[in-house]
Amino acid sequence: PRDAQGEDVSGVQLDPPVVQITVPVEQTVTYKDVPVRVSIRGRPASGYWVAGYLAEPGDLTLSGPPARLDALSFVATEAVDVTGATQTITATAELVIPPGIGVSSAAPVQVTVEVRPVEASVETQAAVTYVNLQPELEAVSSPSTVSVTLSGPAPVLQELQANSVIVSVNLSGFGPGTYVLTPDYTTPPEVTVESVNPPQLRVAVRPLPTPEPTATPTATPTDETPTPSPTPTEETPPASASPTPVP
Repeated sequence: PRDAQGEDVSGVQLDPPVVQITVPVEQTVTYKDVPVRVSIRGRPASGYWVAGYLAEPGDLTLSGPPARLDALSFVATEAVDVTGATQTITATAELVIPPGIGVSSAAPVQVTVEVRPVEASVETQAAVTYVNLQPELEAVSSPSTVSVTLSGPAPVLQELQANSVIVSVNLSGFGPGTYVLTPDYTTPPEVTVESVNPPQLRVAVRPLPTPEPTATPTATPTDETPTPSPTPTEETPPASASPTPVP
């Protein structure tokens, strides 16, 4: 026997002198914060790609044995199907929790998968047009077409037509002469002009050619009197002799 200070107490005997003691030992539960990882399945439509994803909440608190928690660096969601997608997907997804691990919030998380069109570039030829040209003038550029390199979403570029890109030269106030001018460009939405070859054009402005008058043919009188065509006459057949009777 010992007192409160741990000193031996004399004159005291214990009965029984030996006892059995049970000390319960439990594994300590620890906690760990980990991010939520979005799992996806499939591929977007041709010309599109998965640009990123977001989960709300983005982090969760896990609880469990230290050895188990040390092996976990994230919590995944069930796979979100993006097969054939052409736009951003928003959905709810269940969490995939390993056995024996607790989570602060086991409710489904809100998942956003951002799907964007692939950026591409294409080169096309465009004819030069003229605007605000005076009616009595005409214009000729050298060259008459330009090479335009465009960039933008691949699905949009695939749908470009021959007249989708307009190259125009504003000739407002320009009289006859030769000028070096920079054209303007009109493109579909989401399409950007990356480069132009050549960047400037030599434009000749000149008067319209005057059409030559067309001569009108006139009749020329003559002194000859037309000869009338002869009129056919009918011939009188000769009279046939009467037969002489035989006595």
